[in-house]
Amino acid sequence: MVPHKSPGMDGFPAAFYQLDSHTFGAILAIVLRYQFERGELLGLQRRSAITLLFKGGDRANPGNFRPISLIPVEVKALSRVLCYRLRDIIPQLIHPIQTGFVAGRRIHDHVIFLRDLQHKCTVDDEEAYDRVNWD
Repeated sequence: MVPHKSPGMDGFPAAFYQLDSHTFGAILAIVLRYQFERGELLGLQRRSAITLLFKGGDRANPGNFRPISLIPVEVKALSRVLCYRLRDIIPQLIHPIQTGFVAGRRIHDHVIFLRDLQHKCTVDDEEAYDRVNWD
């Protein structure tokens, strides 16, 4: 994790946990395993702080701001662990037609398929009748 990214509402950035990653890693593993077994995160871990980042341009235009959610670092770590563990079984859980937000699948494939299908459906049949044997 990037050490000096914005922390969550608890105020602890990744750099704090990286000071002694072995100790904090072991503690986080125990806490997260316990929470996983209970099926519930702590209240602070279920909250995020939403803030607006200025993208540039006119500050009076709300469209020039991008909202981000600041979540606790331990929740980011848990998300990474879950993502890593789920990556091998995701193809079995999600239908092959679903392409968005799945590693190794591209939504562009569907766009190309639909464009080709549209082209086949709109083929110009003007000269097709000249090729039909009417006898």
